[in-house]
Amino acid sequence: MLQTNKQTTKKVFLLGRLVTLFLATGLLSNCVTHQFQSPYSEDGIQLAGWEKQCQTERTFSQWYLFWGSYPINKMDEKEFFPSKAKSYKFALKTTWLDGLISTLGGISISVTRKTWVISECTN
Repeated sequence: MLQTNKQTTKKVFLLGRLVTLFLATGLLSNCVTHQFQSPYSEDGIQLAGWEKQCQTERTFSQWYLFWGSYPINKMDEKEFFPSKAKSYKFALKTTWLDGLISTLGGISISVTRKTWVISECTN
């Protein structure tokens, strides 16, 4: 009987450590820095205010390894900001498809996805 209690205690301890590791990974999964710069060497890009109405909206998928810690694909600033004459708004969102991919891919192979939404506005 004493041997069974020791085995049970070891299993519970191991399970507790795995749950703690899983929770810590989940909390740290979005600790990533996104940096953007103007693709035009002499000129900057303009960011539009939130109240501004924008016409064109484009989306770009960003794929990550290790639950969002390491970006897989490189985002091209020229695609994000194709014109110097326009102002832009951009946001990082999680769509329902991103959530599904991140849930299934995160559990099985630690791959997640988020969507960049770039809105193009006239000045």
